[in-house]
This record gives sequence, C-alpha cells and structure tokens, in this order.
Amino acid sequence: MNQGGLDFREWAMEMNLIDHKIHGSSFTWWNKQSTNPIAKRLDRFLVNEEWFISFPQSVARTLAPGVSNHCGLVLDSDPKLGSLPKPFKYFKFWQKHPQYWTLLEEAWSGEARGLSYQRFYYKLKQFKAKLKQLNLSEYSEISERARAAEKALEQQQQLVLQDPTAENVGKEAELAALCHDTQRAEESFFRQKSRIRSIQEGDANTAYFHAMVRIRNHKQTIMKLVRDDNTEVIEVKEMGEVAVALYKRLSGEVDKEVQYNTVDYFQNQLRQRLDPEGIQVLLAPVTREEIREVFKKMPNDKAPGPDGFTAEFYKSD
Repeated sequence: MNQGGLDFREWAMEMNLIDHKIHGSSFTWWNKQSTNPIAKRLDRFLVNEEWFISFPQSVARTLAPGVSNHCGLVLDSDPKLGSLPKPFKYFKFWQKHPQYWTLLEEAWSGEARGLSYQRFYYKLKQFKAKLKQLNLSEYSEISERARAAEKALEQQQQLVLQDPTAENVGKEAELAALCHDTQRAEESFFRQKSRIRSIQEGDANTAYFHAMVRIRNHKQTIMKLVRDDNTEVIEVKEMGEVAVALYKRLSGEVDKEVQYNTVDYFQNQLRQRLDPEGIQVLLAPVTREEIREVFKKMPNDKAPGPDGFTAEFYKSD
C-alpha cells in the first residue's frame, strides 16, 4: 500500500468510519479483459455510528457498470422495508422494578394443570404476559424516558437553587433517583442487545452500546431474497413467503412407499453399542443439581430455549 492509501486508512480510523454493507455484486470493478480478467471491490460507502442511528434500515446496492469499469452504487437511507413482530426477550433490569417479584409470585401461584413441564410452560407464559405489560407501562421508549427524566431533574435543581425549600429539595431527590434508575435501565437494555460482555455496566457506556446495537442489527438484517428465476424480493411479507416455500420444497413430501423398520432392525445396524452401565447413565433422571450446574456455566444473556427467558432469570433469587 502506498503512502496515500496509508494516510486514507489512518484518516478513516480516526473518523471512526465503518464500511456499509453493500448488496449485489461481490466486486465493483473489473478490467474488462477476456484474456486476463481481474475483478476487485474498490467502491464502497463509509459511514459513522451516527449514520446507523439516524438511518438504521439504510440499504446499499450495486448497479451494472454499463460502459464503465466501475459499478454504480445506490444508497437508500429509508427503503421502508416494513417490520415483523419481535420475539420476546427477557431483560434483567426488570428485576430492579419494585413490582417484579410480586408479578412473578402472582404468575407462579396461579392454578395450572397437566404434567410438570406443562405447568411450568403455562406459568412462564403467564409471567411473560405480565412482563410485557410492565415493560410497556414503565420502560417503553426507554431512551426518550431517560432524556425526559434528565430534563425534569435539571429543571428541579434550578428551582432548588432559586427556592431551597424542603418540598423542592425532596422533589429533587425523587427525580434524581428516577433519573438514575432510568439511565441504568437504558444502559442495561442496550448492553444486553449489543451482546458485548467485555465492558461492564455502570460506566455510562449507553451511547456506545446503542451504536453497537444499530450496527449489529444492520449487518444481520436480511435486505432481500432471490427467487429461482433470479428476481429479487425486498418486501418483508414476500420474503417470508419465499423462505417458507423454499423450506417446504427442501423438506419434501411423505413417501408412502417407504417401509418403516423396527427398533430392533436399527439396533442391529450399529457396530458399537453401549454396555448396560452406560445405558443406565443415559436413562437416569436429570437431577436438580445437574440443572443448576448447567445454568451456572451459561452466560447470563443467553436463553436456553426459544421462549426468550435468559439464564439470568433462572439464576435470580
């Protein structure tokens, strides 16, 4: 790399610029030679963290080069891709709300019928509904709530400095506690969504976590699918239909002529089999201690199942 390239790379790093993901061709330039064809990705969009915060759904695509050696690039800041219902995710800052344990007790003390796992599933479902309502009433639009709490605290502090009565001082203490709790909840929310574990909470890293969430979501968002006839699908609903059709085709249909064999038949095909002692180990019931050990070793932000409840929930006392 020449000096100009080194200077540009250093400048890009100082400006915290990020390579925007581009959909379409793998390369953006080729020498248009038939005997010794060479293709490279020379053209790109460089953006900063503020871009992803302002335009989280932005899409960049390549165009055919035409008479040029370079592909054209198009950057759409607001493609209106639409959205789908988001799955439930457990957030640990809920535990700090004064109603949390009361809601958990109400859900767990409710009547449930069926086998033990069915009762457990039902109680989790009941608790999930209560947490969704709690989040909606207390933590929805958490960043806006945090900014509003900060502004209210600043106004009250100015009032205290003008009129330091016991009433105004008491109100300031209440707003300070609310502001602190809201800020910590905001930081915890974005840290958990960013999945960054190398930085601990409590050091005012909210802006960094917020930016990482935006960047991570942008990189993982599926912007388009391509049908068998090479036509592109960008609408969320159509992409869902294409995906369902694909997996239906991959799974195939039931072949009624397939003959099903017995367990003995498959056992006879095995070259190695467990001894009776090994079989008893596999058949032994799972103990509470084994379950506790598994959860102790799991990262707090990881969910062991599709219900969205993380290990943090099961570890809490």
